[in-house]
Amino acid sequence: MKYLFLIFALLASTTIYAAPTQVYFEDGSAHAYQFFVLNKKATNTTKLLLANELYPVIPVFLKTDINQTPIEVPGAKFGTNQLYSYWSNFTFTEFRSANKELALVKQKFAVNFRSPVGLIPGDPTGGVVHVHFDKPVTYFGAWFSGRVDVALTDIVQFIVNGTVIEEDVSSGLPTFVGVEDFGGFTDLDIVPIGGATQAYLFDKPSFK
Repeated sequence: MKYLFLIFALLASTTIYAAPTQVYFEDGSAHAYQFFVLNKKATNTTKLLLANELYPVIPVFLKTDINQTPIEVPGAKFGTNQLYSYWSNFTFTEFRSANKELALVKQKFAVNFRSPVGLIPGDPTGGVVHVHFDKPVTYFGAWFSGRVDVALTDIVQFIVNGTVIEEDVSSGLPTFVGVEDFGGFTDLDIVPIGGATQAYLFDKPSFK
């Protein structure tokens, strides 16, 4: 009887979570980030003005708009030689401001391939991107884009705690992909499936 009581007590104190599930909309309570490059004339005032206009989205400043890797945001790091900075916006709407001071910043994006620079060739296809979080999170989401004239990648998969969720992104238009796991996770893989090159443009990661 004593052992039975201990088993029941253990079960009562153990929280059982469902498997990770797909999320179709951004979580407004999560921390969200977008990427920017500063002009050499930009100052701390420029950064502050941008932060105020973007709020609640948090700006992350890149060193270069081509092939910077790794890319990090506060609390998360994307795999080295897996996610790279990129200059073009594909089908995303780029940030614009009426404030002349903010002409000193340009929004940039990220891609899952290395771009060719000079005599150095780029990657022929996009690859898997690993995301590591500094501490367990229960939600992650981001926006993916391509080209409307050709499907760069057909599907984006998130692999979290052994569970695969996936979303069709073959339209090339900005598409949100998100996952939630109340049991928490510190690692996630973003896997492109199909399409002409398995490449995508990546923007506005968010997590909590």
